[in-house]
Amino acid sequence: MSEIETETKPETKKISLKEKFKNWISTPTGKKQFIIIIVAVLILIAAGVSAYQLTREDKPTVVNNSKTVTPKLGDKAIDNTVVSKYDGLKYESSAANRAPITVVVENHPDARPQYGLSKASIVFEAISEGGITRFLAVFGPQDAERIGPVRSARTYFLDWTEGLDAFFAHCGGNIDALDRIQKESIKDMDQFANSGAYWRDTSRKVASEHTLYTSTAKLYELAKTKGWGTEANFEGYTYKDDPAEAQRPASQTVDLTFSSAQFNVKYIYSPKDNSYARVLGGVAHKDAQTNEQIKVKNISVIEVKRTAGLTRINESGYTMNTVGEGKATFFVDGKKIDGTWKKDSKTAMIKFSDSQGKVVEFSRGNMWIEVIPAGESSSSVTAQ
Repeated sequence: MSEIETETKPETKKISLKEKFKNWISTPTGKKQFIIIIVAVLILIAAGVSAYQLTREDKPTVVNNSKTVTPKLGDKAIDNTVVSKYDGLKYESSAANRAPITVVVENHPDARPQYGLSKASIVFEAISEGGITRFLAVFGPQDAERIGPVRSARTYFLDWTEGLDAFFAHCGGNIDALDRIQKESIKDMDQFANSGAYWRDTSRKVASEHTLYTSTAKLYELAKTKGWGTEANFEGYTYKDDPAEAQRPASQTVDLTFSSAQFNVKYIYSPKDNSYARVLGGVAHKDAQTNEQIKVKNISVIEVKRTAGLTRINESGYTMNTVGEGKATFFVDGKKIDGTWKKDSKTAMIKFSDSQGKVVEFSRGNMWIEVIPAGESSSSVTAQ
């Protein structure tokens, strides 16, 4: 019986993936080295992205003049805003109720368009002399990069400033106002003594008195160097939410006669945004900083008795009876409200009541206080 030869295959040893990878690594080639480098770089990038996400979590982003964009931590929103006593709106907590600054801003036609008025929470408008009106702009929660042109002080501007316990920014003044600044506890920021907080815009081809500007940043820094308080010390007004659009009137127009046509004011109500577009001297009154028409949420027209006279150095001008009470008309939500204003002392805030003696409720937003001479036929307010 012949032998039959059989072929036997050698036994195959199984190799693990780990060992295969180790063998692959131990026999380097140019292609393998390139792949290893790419993988290492990708690992480093992934680690860097993870570290960045960890470091940026729970950090709020502050934008748009002290207003806050609310960040999120997991599923919970963090709200760093508080309601401001200036206008009833919410701002970043560090700015919402910081100490007020009042700035005297001129309204001569050569000074227009002014800067910064749209960032003021409250603006007083009153005749200074010769029929020319002037503004006392109150800044608090919102910053203005440029304010002006800045002009000189009058005694009635001091009265409204003291009622807010505000820092007072101006450029000189008539002697009556300067005498009071020396005698009273006014937080004065006169440009003549604090020139570093102001600058001249020499590019403007107008008289030098129309070229002086400042900013909230410079004025708050000046207040810091003087050691003045940082928190607002006034009561504030009462604010409410806007009514539903369906409840707002279709239109309202308010006309204010101050003196000549170039200083007269018109407000045109818009039910869409529940605010009044301001017109000055027959044209849209714009803020030069934004190039947008100034819009006002609340208008308070107060009648104040004034007296023409001379200062102790024979300057002509007016004094006003800002302490006491008088007739007032309010325009809110497209509606007219009759009432009164009252100011108990120079250091008291001016307050507003309706004809029933109830505190006027304003819509959240800015307010312009228009001061017209009581009992004078040359000044009036009409609405339709």
